Amino acid sequence: MTRRLIGSLFLISACLAAGTLFATDLKAVYEDAQKDFRRGAYERAAEQWTRIIAPEPTDTGGDTIDLASVYFNRGLTYKKLLKWAEAADDFSMVLGLNPNDAEALYQRGGCYVMLGLTDKANADVLKACALEDAYCTEKMLEQKREKNKGNSWGNR
Repeated sequence: MTRRLIGSLFLISACLAAGTLFATDLKAVYEDAQKDFRRGAYERAAEQWTRIIAPEPTDTGGDTIDLASVYFNRGLTYKKLLKWAEAADDFSMVLGLNPNDAEALYQRGGCYVMLGLTDKANADVLKACALEDAYCTEKMLEQKREKNKGNSWGNR
């Protein structure tokens, strides 16, 4: 019994020392990261998002962790810090989880512009526009309308 208790205490100590989050901590860390972001404490917000992502907890005590949301928010934070490559990587992680996330495509496209990757940027923005009109320029919307005119049943 004593060995089991000591072993459990050792495991808990090791987890705490390694920065492992328990289910009850996840929501608090998420909320702290959001507050830090709104206050402009971007370095601290990025650290908080990373604390949630890093352990990739499997037992969340019934809480659900929307990793796509965490990666997206950390991507926005990295953009504020002008860390374009890191932001693009996080938006890519979002797209790995949700391939049709138009906002992540648009945000990653903006990062690619800043990295000088114009072909990739254009591809992302075009796909975002195809998914949602909100991410289209006026010219893109005009082209979509022209294309759709030819596809309507009223034209012969």
